[in-house]
Amino acid sequence: MSSTHVSVRLSSDAWTRYSTEAQARGVALGTYLRQRLEEQDRLVAELALRAAAEHDAAARNQPAASDPPSDSGTLVEVLLLLRSLAGPQKSAVAQKEVERRGLSSWR
Repeated sequence: MSSTHVSVRLSSDAWTRYSTEAQARGVALGTYLRQRLEEQDRLVAELALRAAAEHDAAARNQPAASDPPSDSGTLVEVLLLLRSLAGPQKSAVAQKEVERRGLSSWR
């Protein structure tokens, strides 16, 4: 796989947080950030597929005109924002807790 070097600026708080998380995983900061970006891309793609499937299912069911509109777009946005703030490790813990309770999680 070919790669390209990219430089980014981080606030000192972000650098400290990401460096600590990278050290806890035993990887370099650049590797950790690349893994986070790749994981986020994967999650966004999965959410887009799920949203498309739900949209198709909703289109087949054709709810009555009096039914309130679905807020799935808002839910996806909130989920993505929370996952970006929490990071992949905390997101995984939260997903496991949801599954432990017998609920379905957005993967």
